[in-house]
Amino acid sequence: MLSFDESQTEAAADLGDALLKTFARELRTLNFETIENLLGYKLLEVQKFGGNVLLNHETQAENLPDALVNSLIKSEFEPIRNIGIKLFGKLPDENLFGRDGVIAAMLAHELADVHDSTRPIAARLFAANENFARNLTNSIFINLLREEESEGVHERLLSFLKELSGWTNFADFETAKLLVDSNYRAANETGGLILQSQADNWKDDFTVEEIVEFSNHEILSLRQTSWTIAEKTVEKMREEASYLIRALDSKWADSREFWREYFRKHFTANELTPDILIAISDSVKDETQKFGRDLLLVYFEEENGAEYLLKLSEHPSRSMQFFATNYMENYATDSVEKFEKLAAYFVRVLSLVNRSRPAKDRVLKFMETEALKNEKIAEIAAGILARQSATLAIGDKAKMIETMLKIRRTFPEILLPIKINQTEVRSANAV
Repeated sequence: MLSFDESQTEAAADLGDALLKTFARELRTLNFETIENLLGYKLLEVQKFGGNVLLNHETQAENLPDALVNSLIKSEFEPIRNIGIKLFGKLPDENLFGRDGVIAAMLAHELADVHDSTRPIAARLFAANENFARNLTNSIFINLLREEESEGVHERLLSFLKELSGWTNFADFETAKLLVDSNYRAANETGGLILQSQADNWKDDFTVEEIVEFSNHEILSLRQTSWTIAEKTVEKMREEASYLIRALDSKWADSREFWREYFRKHFTANELTPDILIAISDSVKDETQKFGRDLLLVYFEEENGAEYLLKLSEHPSRSMQFFATNYMENYATDSVEKFEKLAAYFVRVLSLVNRSRPAKDRVLKFMETEALKNEKIAEIAAGILARQSATLAIGDKAKMIETMLKIRRTFPEILLPIKINQTEVRSANAV
């Protein structure tokens, strides 16, 4: 085998397999000089044969020279590196427990095969010794906080952690926050998984601002963390509802869906004040606006009707402005007091320039209907229409003048800035 050249690689592989199958027992006592010659030969197939001989040798791994094992692990050839790591893994556990730093470095190696070969060894030792597990986990945290030497290192480390049981118990709150605040995605996800698992212990350490921030994070585990903690701190969330409503506008659909259900389940009229309901309805997201309208339908209170309507009229969305007119009709019909409270709302809607035509038409129709039924309401409506008609475009002014004429005919004593001129009638014989 030590005489083969590059043209005989297939023969070297076949011969190596045949020797291992036929002379396995004899090869267990092969002298180290020959093994080292095989391992140092130029052909990979010959090196592989030497490595497999060493793996099955009668000499225990702990009695092998460290330099020999390390040289295999550092080989340029993946099969030889795998053999070296297997030999390393055959060391007694008591020996390996003290090598957590070396194992962590192998797990964080830039070459994926080194990580893959080390992984089962590390998992076995993790399950067998708590001190080793703690040290190894913290070494991985440190690696996750560093810039990776090669793409994929962080993801491999995170994947390894996910396969272990109880690893999150080895992180303290500060470490978790460092991971969450890191610039690296795998570190963020790791931090999120830690916070989720420790939510019962750390739930009171988070502000509502942080909950909202997590809810808007691109990393799923952090969004899930915000949901988990929110479920465990309902009273705190209720107390700061005015800030929490920002979570309803998360850029992530799963978060928006969670928070809508959260508000439905945990919030009542005590927390969903007019300001809160209007703020929700004031969202720029259509689905949040709809959610706000749904809540308004449930929690609308008559004593706050004017406030609801005025604030809804300030919304830039035409649909929200038209939606508000539904409350106008249900809230203020046949009531002088309520009609008067809505004066600012009427002015606001009628002042909208070149938009919300359906809402304007509905307001004018409502004002006209109510004014023609009650003289006091007619006076209030006349004052509003008189001021607005003086400043608006011709189209809107014509509608208002038409309503004022109807009010004049019904209640002639009400002062209005209009004069009805009688049409001159001329006879056919007039010169």
